[in-house]
Amino acid sequence: MPPRLEAEIARELQRMELVLRMLNEIDAERNAVASARMSVHTNAKKIQDLVKLNAIGPEIATVLTGEVLYRPI
Repeated sequence: MPPRLEAEIARELQRMELVLRMLNEIDAERNAVASARMSVHTNAKKIQDLVKLNAIGPEIATVLTGEVLYRPI
C-alpha cells in the first residue's frame, strides 16, 4: 500500500477514535442527568420522569424534553 494512503487511513482512524470518545462522553453526561438525584440541568426532572416509564430511555427522554416538552407546565 502506498505510504500516503496508509497515512490517510491512519488519520481517518484517529478521527474516528476521537468522535467515538466524544460520543461516549456525551452519553455519560446525558445518563448522569437522567440518573442524578440533584441536577442543575433545566429539564432534569422531566427527563427523570420520562425515564421512570421504562419504555423511554435517557436518549429519547432528553430529546423529547428539549424538542417537545420545553414549555413549563
